[in-house]
Amino acid sequence: MPWVSRYNLKQAAGTAFKLAVSLSRLNYTKLVLLVLIAILQFSCTSREVIEKRNSLKPVLMSINSIDPKDEDFSDLQFLKKIIDRDSVQVVMLGEASHGDGSTFLAKSRLIKFLHKEAGFDVLAFESGLYDCTSGWERIKQSGKYYEEIRRAVFPLWVGTKECEDLLDYLQSTLTTPRPLELSGFDSQITGYGHQNCRVFCEELMKLTPDLLTQREENLFVKLACLEEEVEDGTNKTYNTSLLDKMCLKFDSLAALDGKYGYWKQLVYGVRATFKSTIAYNTNPEAVNPDIDFSERDRQMGSNLVWLLNNKYKNRKVIVWAASFHNSRNLREMKTYNDSLSFVNSVYKKTSTMGDVVYKALGNKMYSILFTSYNGTSSNVISTGSSDIEDAGEKSFENILKGFGNEYSYIDLRNPQNPDWIKQEFISRPLGHKEMIGRWSNVADGIFYIEEMKHSNFY
Repeated sequence: MPWVSRYNLKQAAGTAFKLAVSLSRLNYTKLVLLVLIAILQFSCTSREVIEKRNSLKPVLMSINSIDPKDEDFSDLQFLKKIIDRDSVQVVMLGEASHGDGSTFLAKSRLIKFLHKEAGFDVLAFESGLYDCTSGWERIKQSGKYYEEIRRAVFPLWVGTKECEDLLDYLQSTLTTPRPLELSGFDSQITGYGHQNCRVFCEELMKLTPDLLTQREENLFVKLACLEEEVEDGTNKTYNTSLLDKMCLKFDSLAALDGKYGYWKQLVYGVRATFKSTIAYNTNPEAVNPDIDFSERDRQMGSNLVWLLNNKYKNRKVIVWAASFHNSRNLREMKTYNDSLSFVNSVYKKTSTMGDVVYKALGNKMYSILFTSYNGTSSNVISTGSSDIEDAGEKSFENILKGFGNEYSYIDLRNPQNPDWIKQEFISRPLGHKEMIGRWSNVADGIFYIEEMKHSNFY
């Protein structure tokens, strides 16, 4: 068996010896059989990995760099061909977790490429629709992209050293004929906390001064700004009824005058954020079948589709968000670790932003996941870091590691892909936790980074 490595034979022999010692009372024939089974188990696994690795050679793309300063984009031209092939309007750039510095670098380089060479001129973050819309207006007036984006977008990205080159690039585009426009689609008010939220509420009330009583206005501000007294779900029925009233009012206004469409999305966003907050305050491991964890995702999808159909109707948009939000059909995925089995129950009830956008756009949406063999990732709450353990032997990541490339890419839509890529396989682009499923139904491409390095805050 030439495909059996010395390492695996040694490992198999060691396992066989342990079996022989522990089962010494069995007769000789049974011991020999157990030894053979142990050797075959190790060798067959290695053979499977090697065969899958060989089958990827014709379709795997090697990436030269994730350094945003590297503007030799010859290694990314395949992505331009994919965009042209499928008439892609939206490229979604995910991340396994919010502390993946290497992914931030790779995404920054991809953004430069997409803007410079593929016709994309909008960058939409997983940050507030209101905050980023207002932020872009201030950027156009002041010319200070670097400062204003920090007022609008979550600091877990724009507050890291890994995104510094991207911010410099965004600033530089303001002096070109095609500046890269800032946008956002999150239902939350994300910039400068309550400061932005109160400005939003003031603007909203001016549009409909007679809609609410003073008491209702005061409550709406608390709900929109998620003040502590409303976060625990007390008076949930009454609070939700007030938000329902606001949504119905803006439905009517938007039907009469399109200028209210933007504000309708924002009001729906307040309701979705409130409902999501109540849901997330419940322990997900309780697996309560009545809890809906998808309110925020569905609203983010609605916001993004509205932007694509209105503000950015004939433009190309880059999306920066967690891979979870960009994915679709997560209900088909299963965790590969029994200790995380509660995730399966949550995913079965999950509708994501990716589901909403893909339903509207089909293959004009192209979602890229990022994954790694090992490394470290930041904890965005404590600003510390944690280790990412080595990927399992049967994982997609281990198969790619054998190529010796630091960075690789596979287009999951490529009709030339081997059959096993089109079926279920093990990978971990979601939270660095191994899951099994048909990844080609979840996303459209996977960007592999052998060693993940955590993000660093200023």
